[in-house]
Amino acid sequence: MKHNPRFYQIRVVYSKHEMDTYVVLVHDIDRSQNRLGVEFYSIFSNVDEAKRAVPDAGDAFIRELQEAGQAATELEGSQPFEQQLLSDTIKQGYIDPLQVALRKVRP
Repeated sequence: MKHNPRFYQIRVVYSKHEMDTYVVLVHDIDRSQNRLGVEFYSIFSNVDEAKRAVPDAGDAFIRELQEAGQAATELEGSQPFEQQLLSDTIKQGYIDPLQVALRKVRP
């Protein structure tokens, strides 16, 4: 069971015509709300592959997100900081994006 589910749209922008868009499901792993379950789903992508960061050998999350278009992970943090955590997490997969825009959405 996913405790307290929340949804976000994240857009990684390089230019007006080059961006990736994700829908993200965030939920509390336990009732302490100090661990977050995060599921990223790519819904649109037209960013040049050369602008994606090469994942480190141990970074299965970024590799899976780039190859399969979806990935899940757990993050240490609480709900007040989750937007910053999501932004920092997605930036790991890119080389210097112009902008990372994040907004909360309804399911």
